[in-house]
Amino acid sequence: MSKGEGNPIRVLVIYSVPAVCELLVAVLENAEGIQVVGSGASGTDAVRLTRRQRPDVLVLGLSSGIGAIHQIMREVPTPVILVTDNASSGNNNAPFPNDTPFLNGASFPNEASFPNDTSFPNDASSEHNAPDNTMDLTFEALRAGALTVIQLPALHQVSFRSDLTIYAELLQNVYLMAGVPVVRRWMCVSNESQCAGRLGRYSTIPAARAVEVVGIAASTGGPVALTEILGPQSADFSLPILVVQHVTRGFTSGLVEWLDAHTALHVKLAQDGELLQPGTVLLAPDDLHLRINRLGVVELCGAEPYKGLRPSANYLFHSLAQAYGPHALGIMLTGMGDDGVEGLSVLRQAGGMTVVQDEDSCVVCGMPCAALKRGAAMHILSLDEITTTLAREGAINEQ
Repeated sequence: MSKGEGNPIRVLVIYSVPAVCELLVAVLENAEGIQVVGSGASGTDAVRLTRRQRPDVLVLGLSSGIGAIHQIMREVPTPVILVTDNASSGNNNAPFPNDTPFLNGASFPNEASFPNDTSFPNDASSEHNAPDNTMDLTFEALRAGALTVIQLPALHQVSFRSDLTIYAELLQNVYLMAGVPVVRRWMCVSNESQCAGRLGRYSTIPAARAVEVVGIAASTGGPVALTEILGPQSADFSLPILVVQHVTRGFTSGLVEWLDAHTALHVKLAQDGELLQPGTVLLAPDDLHLRINRLGVVELCGAEPYKGLRPSANYLFHSLAQAYGPHALGIMLTGMGDDGVEGLSVLRQAGGMTVVQDEDSCVVCGMPCAALKRGAAMHILSLDEITTTLAREGAINEQ
């Protein structure tokens, strides 16, 4: 748990449907080490109560508005977990890590802890009757400052007697995000262990190399970081890019569409058996590891998850080391945990160029910190420097 012993995580809940808000409050209040300090129904409530209560975490429904997130980030920066139940977002059966405090030795609340079984209205709000641009709104909310998005079941169809394990992802993220210090610029933090000192700088932009392929790993904060480094790339960018981005299951296709709309590069979901193409960005699909073989052919596999994660960036970086060695560029962006660190280390040992995002531009630098501690990173670069490095390598490869 991120808060110190005896100090509960103080959570504010904002959701436009009162019955759903009541359910979320009940789930959180019955979880170990969490105290709900207030609830509301609108973006105005979110701003007002965040100012007053100064919560450790804000759980916010999508319909509360991007404007509220912008204002909160300006005035009282707070970790925001965006909650949506848009059924069109896809499958919600993502596995949860075994170290989730709520799952480890603590019982789920029994139904006696909740109000009487209640049916939810079918016409309540835009969280339920979401417009076609729900995905755009979701990712714009992340760009505004929300740390992550949680896909819950169709809440207006859920009763208080439903299997409460479906809320494990929400609880897991409350525990994790409470440790993220959001202070008008996002700062680096490792929730698993303290980094040995602040991130230093190994170099500025690295010397040019004959790069043939780029692999990128990202987690919390990754969608925004990806838009910042891919958006400026020109349409004649000559390198293929492979991406493992941890995102709530069901949102990957939406992320692909969002990224594709923000860059001249072609962004698509990776397909098993396809060949790498210049200027094409391939994202690992839900629940499949992404690899590349020595022939430059994409391979998707359902091998064991890494610490509950599938796709895992370890598989991607390992394959780049084997297939491309010194002609591969591996980039570790913002994110919690240590996924991809082992693979990035192998890639460096194979002669590949390895880069981690710097502290100042990270939302959470658990992954970059872990890579540095492992000795997997050759360079620590800002997002602007990563963007420049990519553009230069793409231009060199074209010549």
